[in-house]
Amino acid sequence: MGNLVLAGAVAPDGGYDRAGQVGHAWLWDPLFLVWGIALVVGLLRLRTSDGTGPGVGTQAAAGSTSEMAQTSGPKTS
Repeated sequence: MGNLVLAGAVAPDGGYDRAGQVGHAWLWDPLFLVWGIALVVGLLRLRTSDGTGPGVGTQAAAGSTSEMAQTSGPKTS
């Protein structure tokens, strides 16, 4: 939106601070875009093949503690 104001396509009521608008449109908007893209890419990389999250806490919700004991830790006879 800031670039539209600077280009004259949008005229805000009461005017605007040009220096502030330039800083926002040319610095902060691109930084937020990069941050948002990095966030989406990071979240997509955390997804597993079955569409769930990274698996934190899913074992406790899926089964009992005895089931978890069978799948983790050293086996004892």
